[in-house]
Amino acid sequence: SDPPALSSDAFSYQLDIRGERIRPASVGILALPWAGELGLALQVTGKGGQGRWGSGKMVSDVRTPDVLGRGTNEPTPGSLHAELQWQGKTVEVAQTRLQMGTSTVEVSGRIDFEAGEIETARILARAEDLGTIGRPLGVPGLGGAATARIDCHGPLLQPTLDVLLEAETLAIDQRPFGRLLARAQSDALGPIRITQMLLESNGSRLSGSGTVVLFDADGKMATDPELNLAIAAEAFELPQLDDRFPIHARINGRMTVGGLLRDPEAALELDESHLHWNGRDVLAQATAGWQRGRLTVHRLRLSSSASAIEAQGTAVLRDPENGQWLASPAVEANLDAPALHLGDLHPTIEGIVAAHVRLSGPV
Repeated sequence: SDPPALSSDAFSYQLDIRGERIRPASVGILALPWAGELGLALQVTGKGGQGRWGSGKMVSDVRTPDVLGRGTNEPTPGSLHAELQWQGKTVEVAQTRLQMGTSTVEVSGRIDFEAGEIETARILARAEDLGTIGRPLGVPGLGGAATARIDCHGPLLQPTLDVLLEAETLAIDQRPFGRLLARAQSDALGPIRITQMLLESNGSRLSGSGTVVLFDADGKMATDPELNLAIAAEAFELPQLDDRFPIHARINGRMTVGGLLRDPEAALELDESHLHWNGRDVLAQATAGWQRGRLTVHRLRLSSSASAIEAQGTAVLRDPENGQWLASPAVEANLDAPALHLGDLHPTIEGIVAAHVRLSGPV
């Protein structure tokens, strides 16, 4: 006859592992680009039986005083404490905390694998100094403080997500970006809804919302995602990303982007915006659109002091059939300057010029 089945607590077990002065960079299977040493303590206890998960608990602690990431000479202390327990096929993650310098990541949740359900799950990350995260990961130049929260529940393979990101005094390569706030939700395989996106600093404001569709009707990852975004700028100060082009701009206007990612359509309405370049203040207004590789400028007006230039036209930058970028775009444009004061261009020049220019052909 068959042997009797084991009960869910037919046997018990305990496993203790401890390690000191472990060097991740020298462990080939890890292939981590980090220098430094770490200590490890792992304990697993539980009860089990035939064909069952049984019950148990795992506690692990990892600590390192001197993590060194690629391209940095500044060590960052770190630690990881994790607790996980299970009863049958229900697993609960509790008191799990990763710390690196002044940054922390906390994870908690409860998953029923038998029902294939995430009952609840949360990831909460805080960084008092984004530089302590960027340096060990080989991304120098980050600055500011940030908090990110991800809440999750629902079917294991198609969960509902709610993501919130907040950052203060955000900076990249010492260029300030101010405060960032973003929130997005997604239900199962539905579209990602960006319900709030805000970047602001000293009266400068950039906001937006929209949707991104990553999966097709069959639940497969879309090869060409669809997006629908709306962005608004209010006295938004464009960051100066390249010192070779010292243009300072405060932008007012709206832009919409829609369609497939590989070939989207876009529309821009630029209200009166301020540009400062080469010691001169310029006001700019524009209405433009992008469709199937064609840029259409319905109206562009640049004015400085008593001078003004207006332009309109089109430029075909991509082949409408195959989407390839053209080496010689085809341009049709008109430029009008009914009263261009030469003193506005250079203080040593006097006079007024009226001009009309028409451009046509490849450039």
